[in-house]
Amino acid sequence: MSTDVLVTGGAGFVGSHAVDAFLERGARVRVLVRATTDRRFLPADRVTFVEGDVGDASPAAAAALARGLEGVTLVVHAAGITQARRVEDFARVNAGGTERLARAAKAAGVARFLLVSSQAAGGPTPGTAARTERDPDTPAGAYGASKLAAERVAREVLGEGVAAPVIVRPPAVYGPRDRAFLELFRLVRRGVVPLHRADRQWVSIVHARDVARALVLAGERGAPGSTYYVTDGVPRTSASIVDTIARALGVSPLRLDLPAPVLAWAVGAAEAWTALTGAPARLTRERLADWIAPRWTVSDEAARRDLGYAETVEFRKGIEETTAWYRTAGWI
Repeated sequence: MSTDVLVTGGAGFVGSHAVDAFLERGARVRVLVRATTDRRFLPADRVTFVEGDVGDASPAAAAALARGLEGVTLVVHAAGITQARRVEDFARVNAGGTERLARAAKAAGVARFLLVSSQAAGGPTPGTAARTERDPDTPAGAYGASKLAAERVAREVLGEGVAAPVIVRPPAVYGPRDRAFLELFRLVRRGVVPLHRADRQWVSIVHARDVARALVLAGERGAPGSTYYVTDGVPRTSASIVDTIARALGVSPLRLDLPAPVLAWAVGAAEAWTALTGAPARLTRERLADWIAPRWTVSDEAARRDLGYAETVEFRKGIEETTAWYRTAGWI
């Protein structure tokens, strides 16, 4: 692949794995970073850093984006936020940032635009069959709504035909470098895991390296205007995920089945703490809707058919690898 790629969010969890995958494919990779961005997961000798911020609406930030996009043939937009102090922040960064980047990419004549979205944009599974790209989108919270808005604004700005964006919607992503699943690992290690109907909630999941591989394939082969889900192909209960983590950690935690009202009380307390301290909200009413939905499963049949995607990381081995990485990094 002799492609010049600009990756936004490339210093983050999914973004850094995407950078690795594009480098392995032979692409020339630029990474959009802020001056304060932690770049520990990026090979500084193999990428070009471009300072900029898609969340900044200033003329100076727009000029920085324009400079970073010069000569780029593919944009991989992985930047975004999953936690926010205010609901409006999701829209400002996730949707607004996508609009700014899409407009800059269009002005620069970038040929391909790949948007890393989320299963949250589609919402919980509408029935018992896994959600597909053809199902109506029903995001459950502000984060999912902002990711769906980002998809829509990218299509509006870039138009149809060959310039239309390609969208990839991963479900829950785990693997080395991830801080979201880290919280679950820490709960398991401490011995008590509060969940809601963990043995009856079905979810899809995928390793970060498989997401990264799907992004490379989507950049190369994805039909403009298409949306693709990617998973490891095996729906699992939340309880089975906890049990697999427990085996990797060598512990036997207690799983507490908390009723929805108790979770709602915990969310209220967390939101009050956020309002008091100004810290980003980890527990929110939007997240509560995620937790109590009985199914978050998706089908990646389209990605397998159109892109040639297939998972490479078996779940148990992926959890064991992630556990070892967390230990080596001193995170658990």
